[in-house]
Amino acid sequence: MTETKPMIDGHLLEMAIEFHGHKCPAMPLGIRVGLAAMNALGVERAKNKELYCLCETGPTHAGMCFGDGVQVATGCTFGKANIKGLGYGKLAITLIDVRSKKAVRVTLNPEFQKVA
Repeated sequence: MTETKPMIDGHLLEMAIEFHGHKCPAMPLGIRVGLAAMNALGVERAKNKELYCLCETGPTHAGMCFGDGVQVATGCTFGKANIKGLGYGKLAITLIDVRSKKAVRVTLNPEFQKVA
């Protein structure tokens, strides 16, 4: 699969900061992974339960920040019960398009994780 580098528009970033409560490096990574997954599936942000997300992060501070970014980008939220935290300790998600039954797993580039 080709590598995508989705850009985060200012409105989405502001919305994420408001949702998350502070600026940090892991939250925008979650946004970018969520955007890349939606781009790969050819879908838009979930308004209801069109998408389902499996978030592989663990209970670390950075993992939770990453998860908030994923929620803002994809529209999958714990309140709508269309996201599940798996607790694997990985900065990765699997996004499922419920209608088409297609899914994609997106993770950070391992080279990036070595220097981060």
